Amino acid sequence: MDGGVVIDVTKLDLTDTATWLEYSGVEVVDGRVTFYKAVDKDLRAGLRYIPTEYQIGSEVVATDWRPDKECGHGLHFSRSPHETLMYHSLPARFLEVTVPIDDLVVLGDKIIDDLVVLGDKIKAKSCRVVREVDIHCRPIESTAK
Repeated sequence: MDGGVVIDVTKLDLTDTATWLEYSGVEVVDGRVTFYKAVDKDLRAGLRYIPTEYQIGSEVVATDWRPDKECGHGLHFSRSPHETLMYHSLPARFLEVTVPIDDLVVLGDKIIDDLVVLGDKIKAKSCRVVREVDIHCRPIESTAK
């Protein structure tokens, strides 16, 4: 039986933004990157920290921004709506946002149920809320104001 190919990623520095973006398959367009945010029915998140509204079409700015590699002190996003559910419970609405690459910080590894998750989310100083999407990234008509 022929085997597959082992791809060794242990030498990649996934704390480096450019490396993480390439590894994650995230595309940079005009200096911005698309990510996703889970919010409640009223388009709010951060209720345990700093309540933040994500109105569609708006620019949202973190009032507590700190460009370190720790949770907190910024707006947090994931690569897909599915990944946002690690940080937000259902019911959730999903938003597509764009983030300036210059403000992007890859967050460190963490352990969830004995599984090491390597930099599965980012934080940024600001984002532009593009639209509401479903869990498969398909645009949906929003009832938001």
